Amino acid sequence: MSRSGIRNRSGSGIVLLALVLALGIPAQAQAHYLDVSLSLQAPAAVKNGDSFAYSYTATNPSTQYTATHVVLTDTLPDGLVPAPTPGCTDAAGKITCALANIPKKQGTTPGKVSGTFNVVATKAGVKHNTATVTNDYETNTANNSSSADTDVTPIADLSIQQAASKDPILVGDAFDYVFTIHNSGPDAATGVTVTYNLPTGFRFVSSEDCTEAGGVVTCPVGQVAAGATLTRRISLLAESPGAADSTATVGGSTEDPATANNTAATVASVGENPALPVPITGELAIASPSQGDVFIRTPVETVFRPLEQTEAIPIGSELDTRNGKVTITTTRNRTGTTTQSSKFYDGQFELRQSAGKKPLTTARLSGELEGCTSARSSAALDQAAKKSKKGRSLFGSGAGRFRTSGDSGSATVRGTTWFLEDRCDGSTFIRVDKSHVKPGRPALDVDDFSKPGKRDIQLAVGESYLAH
Repeated sequence: MSRSGIRNRSGSGIVLLALVLALGIPAQAQAHYLDVSLSLQAPAAVKNGDSFAYSYTATNPSTQYTATHVVLTDTLPDGLVPAPTPGCTDAAGKITCALANIPKKQGTTPGKVSGTFNVVATKAGVKHNTATVTNDYETNTANNSSSADTDVTPIADLSIQQAASKDPILVGDAFDYVFTIHNSGPDAATGVTVTYNLPTGFRFVSSEDCTEAGGVVTCPVGQVAAGATLTRRISLLAESPGAADSTATVGGSTEDPATANNTAATVASVGENPALPVPITGELAIASPSQGDVFIRTPVETVFRPLEQTEAIPIGSELDTRNGKVTITTTRNRTGTTTQSSKFYDGQFELRQSAGKKPLTTARLSGELEGCTSARSSAALDQAAKKSKKGRSLFGSGAGRFRTSGDSGSATVRGTTWFLEDRCDGSTFIRVDKSHVKPGRPALDVDDFSKPGKRDIQLAVGESYLAH
């Protein structure tokens, strides 16, 4: 090798050394770069809204050099926000923490710096979070980041209120209890149900949303979104005077952080009604308006008048509930020692009741066939039938020996909410909307007048029948 070659190599070393010194690289790093690693830990599960801390440890395995200018950064995932932490700053969801210098390895113990930073959970779900550490002269960035998963479980603060549709309440009055359910969040509540213990002296009549068994009313609600308010309504009948303790409770499958507002308790005062006689089989019924405007025309009256309060009405009276709801109470046996109640609405009907050991109460559709042609030709009837125009209809809801009847068929209730409609073509449409009987059992018995002697048509929830 020539001397000139040696001089060239020696000159290159001098140039490199001069460059290192000019850049100001510390002497400890000139001969050995660093390999700092990070480990991140977090709770396995927290509740939405909780504050919690991530723990970290930065490790320096070098036996010769201290790691300097060590910085931890963490861009938080959606659903986590920074909380105040000494030594750390945050900007737009990114946490930056200036760590202490990490000492070199002492014997078999590597240098370490540990700490925590705080966050708040704002959205449910599994949060996969990654933090990264940097320092001067890092040579291996593959182990500079570490991740931890935390399951943020949902919570929902449910509350309930209840109110009666009438005040004061007298014996014989039909009225509604309305339950108002609210979810203050922060998450949706699932599997929500309202339970109501029926007070002594109250009879459950009907509900479109709830069922009753053994004096306990159950109202399935399902999911309630955060911030949402829903209602459930039940129809009751006051049967005896006194103070009735009324308690409703709401609950769900989502954890509730504040259960003190899950119960609403009121005391309903039911007054005597000395002017109200008891129903008499085939002669007298009790009619109680519970909602909207109800009108009545008794057999001795020529025009309809408002039914403004509970009163005894003669069998044969006609009621107009097209803009209201009425509860009818009649005898269930010949002697009148037991009674039954059902609600009727959205229609006009004549009240009838048979005699015998098991009297049957019938709401017979009355009034004009609305929207139907007055022409008597078969062509006109065919045209009306094809258009499926509504004639007259009635909803019923309750249990007992009640029946609704139209031109071509009738429906006898077993415990349900049902619909009956006379159509322009002379047919009668019958449908079961909701059942209060045991699952799998029929809710309605149908009598098709075109099939004399046949009363074996039975309908369950969601089923319908057209009699013509």
